[in-house]
This record gives sequence, C-alpha cells and structure tokens, in this order.
Amino acid sequence: MSLDKLFENRIRSMLGDEYDDFEKALEKEPLKAIRINPLKQAILHVKDDEFSSEGKSELVDD
Repeated sequence: MSLDKLFENRIRSMLGDEYDDFEKALEKEPLKAIRINPLKQAILHVKDDEFSSEGKSELVDD
C-alpha cells in the first residue's frame, strides 16, 4: 500500500519501532465487525449470545 509521504513520516515518528508492525497490518485483509449497543432495544440477537472460537458469529431475527 502506498501512503502519502507526509502521513508516513508523521506516523513513523509517532510509532517509532512499531511502525513496521503498522505497515504490515495495512497489508492484511481488514477485519469486519459490528457492535450492538446493549442500551438500545435490539431487533437482532447474537446467536448463543457469544462469538465462536473462529471469531465469527451469526445474527438471528427474533
């Protein structure tokens, strides 16, 4: 991934030794997630109320 040089220099100075890890993370497939606000009445519920060990879950209608 090609980053703007000004951005890259600023982030590199902020992250220091961790910049290489940041750069490697940008090359990976982004994670997809949702957040359900427990304070709002939900129409969908997370199946079994937990995420699976693979980091995936199913949403089911009531």
